[in-house]
Amino acid sequence: MPYQTLKRANVGAVILGAGFGRRFGSDKRLAALGNTTVAEQTIKRFSAVFAHLKVVLKTEDTALGQLLGQQAEIVYTDQSYLGMGHSLAAGFTDLNWQWAFVGLLDMPFLQPTSLEQIAMRALSTKYQIIRPVFTQNPSSAAVEPSVTTTIKSPQGHPIGIHSSLFGQVRKSGGDQGAKWLLKANANIVDNIPVSDAGIFMDIDQPKDLLQQP
Repeated sequence: MPYQTLKRANVGAVILGAGFGRRFGSDKRLAALGNTTVAEQTIKRFSAVFAHLKVVLKTEDTALGQLLGQQAEIVYTDQSYLGMGHSLAAGFTDLNWQWAFVGLLDMPFLQPTSLEQIAMRALSTKYQIIRPVFTQNPSSAAVEPSVTTTIKSPQGHPIGIHSSLFGQVRKSGGDQGAKWLLKANANIVDNIPVSDAGIFMDIDQPKDLLQQP
């Protein structure tokens, strides 16, 4: 099973959930989605694939931390107001995995089969960064590894980062997240074609809850 294989290979996921979601109008992480919430749905999908799982939250998110703490290690940061890069750096503090896949807590529509496909790539790739790229026909897609400047298809999450780059990630800041890391290491990015629109469907406004693929 992918779960046990990834556990033995020390592959995990860091989920960023310390944003403020001002465009949503309320806490989108706790917005109802089916019989659960956006945050719980996202974590449920990741925890089914990854045995090692961290979630980055704001220091005041103690109630949400208790809710998600049964399935993941919770990391609190008091610097999230400075931008996603600071949350990313906090999630990689003292991280000793071989690979870490960075996901977002407001992306509950990522399909489990896609998540498994992306995560399992860590066991065979010769590159140090793994990134899913949306395409209608993955089997016939001509998306070559390490080609980043010519990709026009939507790129998404989770993004896999090898431990050799963890030191760079810990220097992240501002609101760019891992974008700067991808740009600086464009020659070592393995782009995986997937047909799952869930890799880029985040929740910004209440209407986004109705757009499940």
